[in-house]
Amino acid sequence: MRKLELVGDCGACAGLCCVAHPFDRSEDFAFDKGAGERCRHLLPNDRCAVHGRREELGCRGCVLYDCFGAGQRAVAQFAEVDQGLRDRAFLVLRGLHEQLWLLREAGKWVPPGDAGADALRERLAAQVKEVECCAEGSAVEVAAAGDGIERRTRAVLREVGRWLGRG
Repeated sequence: MRKLELVGDCGACAGLCCVAHPFDRSEDFAFDKGAGERCRHLLPNDRCAVHGRREELGCRGCVLYDCFGAGQRAVAQFAEVDQGLRDRAFLVLRGLHEQLWLLREAGKWVPPGDAGADALRERLAAQVKEVECCAEGSAVEVAAAGDGIERRTRAVLREVGRWLGRG
């Protein structure tokens, strides 16, 4: 499996976050937008008309948002899929990419050395592999991914937390 770059690249995306996510008018968003509805600032070429001025125009939530690289991956992986399914798959893929990021970061805190740490590193690696395999599925498979994988990721991350707190 290739090592994923878990960083968003708006230039390699097609504004998936600007369509798939809903938001309500708040201090982070200047207006309401429903799920599946194109943001008013999204141009026909799927680029943001106000990207450099998002915060100034009341779209601080857009500035703070991180897709963890799921946007560009969904554009490439689901290029031939209709917009509604691609949006659903993107939202799940974004969650999977966040899990991968968290698992990798947790692995940095568990150095090799003792039997307990080595076993935990193996569990982390196995969970990374499970999440990556799920993310490599078709749009239908990714969109249908259940909560089970997230529960297993959380369980491994809780183990890391307990291991770190043991001393």
